[in-house]
Amino acid sequence: MVIGALIVKHKLTLGDRDTVDMISENMYMQYFCGLKSFQTELPFDASLFVGIRKRIGADNFDQFNEIVIRRSESFKPKRKRIIKKASSNNSGNNADPGGQITASTEKEESNAKKEISNQGKLKLDASIADQYITSPNDLKLLNTAREETERLVDVLYKEVSFDKKPRTYRRNARKEYLLVSKKRHKSKKELRVILGKQLRYVRRNISTIEKMLNECEKGKDLFLLNHRDQRVYWVILHLFDQQMYMYKNKIHKCNDRIVNIYQPHVHPMVRGKDKADVEFGAKINIS
Repeated sequence: MVIGALIVKHKLTLGDRDTVDMISENMYMQYFCGLKSFQTELPFDASLFVGIRKRIGADNFDQFNEIVIRRSESFKPKRKRIIKKASSNNSGNNADPGGQITASTEKEESNAKKEISNQGKLKLDASIADQYITSPNDLKLLNTAREETERLVDVLYKEVSFDKKPRTYRRNARKEYLLVSKKRHKSKKELRVILGKQLRYVRRNISTIEKMLNECEKGKDLFLLNHRDQRVYWVILHLFDQQMYMYKNKIHKCNDRIVNIYQPHVHPMVRGKDKADVEFGAKINIS
C-alpha cells in the first residue's frame, strides 16, 4: 500500500493529502495499491507519510523513495524491451550477413504479441444522470411560463415608466390553475380546458412583452432584459410554440420537447424501469 501510494504521489506530483484523496476517489489507483474492491473510505490517513519518515529516518526514507522512483521510471512494457534489444543486437553484429538476427527478432516480437493478447471482457451499461427538476407535465410547465412572463412584465414596467401598467390577470389565472392542479383525479376535458386558458394567458403576456420591448427600444440601441431573463424569455417562446402545437393537434409528443424552462437541455429518456418509465437527464455509458 505504501509503495503504491508513493508511486502515485511521484507520478502525479501530489502532496500527502492530495495523494490520499486521489486514491480514495479512483478505483484504478485502489487496485494498483493492492485493494481488492472499491471503497469510499480513505485507505489511510495522510499523516502516515510523516509517520513513515520518522520511523525509518530521513536518510533511509530518501533512499527508499529514490529506489521506488528509479524502479517505476525504468519499468517499460515487455514488447518495447524486446524491440530495443533487437535494435542493439543489429547495431553490434554487423559482420553476420546471414540475417539470423532478423529472424530471431521476429520470433521474439511474435512471442511478445502472444503474451500481450487481450484478456477478459468489457461490460458496458447505459445509465441516466438524473437532473434535479420537478416532475414535468404540460399544466405545470405552462403555469411556470405564465409566472415568468408576468415577472418579465414587472421588470420592464420598472425599467421604463409607462402611463398604465398592462394587465396580466394573474390572480384569475392562479385561481384557475390551483382549482384543477389540486384535484387528485383530473378528467381529460378538465385538463384540456385549463391548458387552453393557460395558453391564452401566456400568449397575452408574450404579446405584451413584445409591445413593451418595442416601446423601450425606440430611439435606443439597448435591450433592457439581462442575460438570464433573455434566455428564459427565449425558452418560453419555444415552449409556447410546442405546447400550442400539441394542443391543436391533441397529442402529447413533439420533437426536442422542453421539460424544464431553466434547464432546456434536459430531455426525457424512455427507460421502462419499475420505478419510472421515463427518466430526465443526460445518457452516459459506464464501462
